[in-house]
Amino acid sequence: MTTLPWTPLFTTTRSGLPEVTVHGVISVWDPALGLLINAGDITAPLWMRSLLKPWQLLVIMPSLLEKHPDITSEHLAIMMASQQGDKQQLELLAELLEKGGLKNTDLKCPAALPLGLKKIPADTTPSPVFHPCSGKHTAYLLAGKNPDDYLDATQPEYLALKNLLGELLEKNNTGHHNTQHYKEPLPESTDGCGMPNYAVSAEEMSRLYWLLTKDVALEGYNSFWNRLGETMRNHPLIVGGEGRLDSRLMLGDVIDGAGFIAKEGADGLLGIGVMPHQKYPAGLGILIKLAHGYYPEHLELVLDEVLTQLGLKPSRVLPFRQVVKTQFHFSVNKHARII
Repeated sequence: MTTLPWTPLFTTTRSGLPEVTVHGVISVWDPALGLLINAGDITAPLWMRSLLKPWQLLVIMPSLLEKHPDITSEHLAIMMASQQGDKQQLELLAELLEKGGLKNTDLKCPAALPLGLKKIPADTTPSPVFHPCSGKHTAYLLAGKNPDDYLDATQPEYLALKNLLGELLEKNNTGHHNTQHYKEPLPESTDGCGMPNYAVSAEEMSRLYWLLTKDVALEGYNSFWNRLGETMRNHPLIVGGEGRLDSRLMLGDVIDGAGFIAKEGADGLLGIGVMPHQKYPAGLGILIKLAHGYYPEHLELVLDEVLTQLGLKPSRVLPFRQVVKTQFHFSVNKHARII
């Protein structure tokens, strides 16, 4: 049996009795101080799911922008989004489909209903355009891919993506290559949207999201790299949606005094790049994965405690913290010197 990477992250008690224990993995990485929080097996491979979207976009940006130089930053944001069917998100998708002369049925992601609607009208028909990954699929078609085979894992874009991830994971905090190269092949699978997906460790994902806050020299992508994190920060409600945790982080609703690049992924993933801050001059990379999958309240509770322990005080009290007592089972590494 495969050894599971999870460890208890917190336990809630009500009137003195234990009620829920939530398991998962946490990696908080500082290029100067090293690992500040490592809970669970942060070296075990985890599927990146939608946390991969910035790099899925990057490998096609040269051809995409060559074919469509009028693509806006809002368009790029919806291409990295896990959209939930908010009005602006659907309007942007309609613009992109029209720009490419594409039909909803050209998208090979599964037909779905809008995730963000509390009450879906009875006459709403499931459509690929409502799928959270429809922006990413539209991007690949606009970049010139054929609707019939753009999900084939042997396509050159996916080879380029694996090479890109390998190159990024070889880099140390100065942006230069480590002497020991990333030799292990990335585990491959198919995401829920049908597009190839890859697995890296929680520590590696935290480093990748830290890199989104930095200038990174990459042959062939130098003029595009900075647009990834900048686009996400400038359009948080497109990347996630109204009420979503990643959007609220980037909007500043969850914390004051720090800038974030954030992305939610399926089944309880949250990747965060913390912009350079007075406490952390080089910034931080954070990865949280819940073992039981997507549960927004639990994800926010863990993030709230991570930020509190890092001295980045959340700007509000979570309502369910007033009802139950929470015992957290992780802490900042003793060797880390938090300013």
